[in-house]
Amino acid sequence: MRFPRPIDSTLHGFTDYSVGATLLTVFPRLANIEGTESARQIRIAGATHASYSTLTDYPLGIVKLIPYRATWRSTLPVRWRSQPRPSSPGSGRRAAGTGCPTWRCARSSSRRSC
Repeated sequence: MRFPRPIDSTLHGFTDYSVGATLLTVFPRLANIEGTESARQIRIAGATHASYSTLTDYPLGIVKLIPYRATWRSTLPVRWRSQPRPSSPGSGRRAAGTGCPTWRCARSSSRRSC
C-alpha cells in the first residue's frame, strides 16, 4: 500500500538542510548545553544529517549518490523507536488497576519482578 506523500522532495531537501544547520549551529545554545559533550554529539549529528543531504538524489542534492527512497527507509527504525509504548520502562505510567510499573509484570501471575 502506498502512503500519500505529505511533502514533495524539494521541501524534504529544504527541511533536511534546515535541520542539519540548526543542529550544527543554534540548537546547543538554545538547549543551554553549549560546551558540553552533548553539544558536541548534537553538532556531529547535524553535520552528518547535512552531509547525507548533499549526497541524496533529490532536487536539492548536490552529488546525488544515495537514492531518495533509501534515506526515507533509513529513518524507519528511528521513527519506530520513537513511538510511545504503553507503560514502557521509565514512562511513569502504571498498568491499569495495579501498582505495577509495566504491562508485562501486571500480566504475570508472580509480581516479584516489580
